[in-house]
Amino acid sequence: MAVPHPASRFVYRSDNVHPGRQFGLALLEPQALNRKQLTIHYVSCKLSPTGQEVTIYRLEFYQAPRGDYPARGFLESLPEGPRMKAAAWLGLLQEKGPNLQRPYADVLEEPIRELRISFGTLEMRLLYFIHGKSIVVTHGFLKKTRKVPKKEIELAKRYRNDWLITFGGGRP
Repeated sequence: MAVPHPASRFVYRSDNVHPGRQFGLALLEPQALNRKQLTIHYVSCKLSPTGQEVTIYRLEFYQAPRGDYPARGFLESLPEGPRMKAAAWLGLLQEKGPNLQRPYADVLEEPIRELRISFGTLEMRLLYFIHGKSIVVTHGFLKKTRKVPKKEIELAKRYRNDWLITFGGGRP
């Protein structure tokens, strides 16, 4: 069923929504059709047993100016097992937002945060930031040192500044 979003900026589609169940929505900005890049946001929503909507966090992958998605590229490079675990952790992040804590997530340097994923001997990190109800995953890497390398945090900050200028409504 297609329903206009209350803000009239989006059209979304959902099927068989029942209280107490989680469902996904695909949001499409109509004005995005005029741009070279088309952005579809996947939003997870959960209804309480009374039918009330619970907080929604929009999860998106940062798109670099050259058109690639660093976080998505990192995830696609992983074997299936670690990729599936990362998907589960991203689901938790989407549901809990800034309330997701260790051992799943941690704040590195405000506003940059990390999603901490372990799979066997692999230590993976996805760096992200939160802007309103949007969680923007900037990039990922395999962690090989005790601390997250400063260059990875700086890269996430650069991606955040670019995202804020492009989509966040102004200067970082």
